[in-house]
Amino acid sequence: MNSENTFDKFALLREIMPRQDENKVREIADFMRVETYPAGHVLCREGETGNTLFVIGEGRVEVTQKNEEGQGSHRLGEAGRGDLIGEMSLLQNAPRNATVTALTDCIVLEMEKKDFENILGHNPAVMVELINIANERQRNNDVIAMETLFDLEH
Repeated sequence: MNSENTFDKFALLREIMPRQDENKVREIADFMRVETYPAGHVLCREGETGNTLFVIGEGRVEVTQKNEEGQGSHRLGEAGRGDLIGEMSLLQNAPRNATVTALTDCIVLEMEKKDFENILGHNPAVMVELINIANERQRNNDVIAMETLFDLEH
């Protein structure tokens, strides 16, 4: 079954960007491709160069980060429908700061970095929304890091 023809990219993007103009959301949807991945597939690895933005359409993924000692990793959390993956790496032009692995079979929307930059270049409102999402995720990661540190000290 071809997921590209059955998965409604526009509806998903409309859910995560409700304040955006409908035509802008359709333009973004046109740049995104639909991919399916089995449970266990790694969408992106910590430390790698980020060239793709992911939007989870269906399924769940786990987000992990290496321990400071470099041995093993700790769980930052899970993501599911409507969650963005990889926007921080693309916005900051930095390596991935976490590994994302499919916990279940997943349908994922993907956009290449060049298309992402093109859209942001002529849609400042989209850029602001993505920066807000990235900032919120960073705040959440900081809370998790502090909780992990606190747990280790006690």
